[in-house]
Amino acid sequence: MYYKVNVYGKMLHLCMFNFISDSMEDLVFVYFVVNFISMLPVVWGADKRTVNNLFACVITLLFSPVVGFLLVLCYPLKEDVEYQEMMLVRMEKILQKLEKGEEN
Repeated sequence: MYYKVNVYGKMLHLCMFNFISDSMEDLVFVYFVVNFISMLPVVWGADKRTVNNLFACVITLLFSPVVGFLLVLCYPLKEDVEYQEMMLVRMEKILQKLEKGEEN
């Protein structure tokens, strides 16, 4: 009689383990699907900034979409960088004109 109970206990244990294993696989799958879907706005935001899209994707998948989005927000816009470079070139030209004017 004890042998029968032990076999049933092992079978119950295996069934429960398979159920837990299957549900964990489903949870992991759902976790990655949700992360992938929420990664799309992060990549869209990274496209307008100086950060690499692949880098933003990796950070988003490794940590979370919130961390990836915050990382993307830390980088300046491409338009701002171009404007700053243009202003630096203009300031350099003005400085050169002033130096030439002082030499004459």
